[in-house]
Amino acid sequence: MQKLNLIIRGYVSSDSRFSRGKDWNPDVKFSLNFLEIKTGYEHLINRLSKNADVDTYFSTYEPLSKNIQKQLISIPTVKGFCFSRPEGSTQFTTVENAILNLPKNNSLFIRSDLLIKEDLVKIICNVDFNNFNR
Repeated sequence: MQKLNLIIRGYVSSDSRFSRGKDWNPDVKFSLNFLEIKTGYEHLINRLSKNADVDTYFSTYEPLSKNIQKQLISIPTVKGFCFSRPEGSTQFTTVENAILNLPKNNSLFIRSDLLIKEDLVKIICNVDFNNFNR
């Protein structure tokens, strides 16, 4: 069975994230709690695990409370965390950190703030990661 790293990247928990992009407003903040949306990710993990040996990692920002870490590590296939400092980070800091520090298997990166729906799961699960870009 093929080996696959599922790397969930970005903030996992934050009460002080600012909006970004073309609608950026320095006065508008939003919160993120991955635990509120993890069901979709668990469904994706279960589906991917039918055809691959999946190891899941979170490439996120410090600090992350021990309580949240404990809850995330209890998700089947979660192997650990790769932490970045938010100061001076860019859009791809967590991706770069994961590439440099996690096992060198086929890897699927997915943002941590998505509401994972069945249509997306179907698309992702139909990719042959052994023949990708060949």
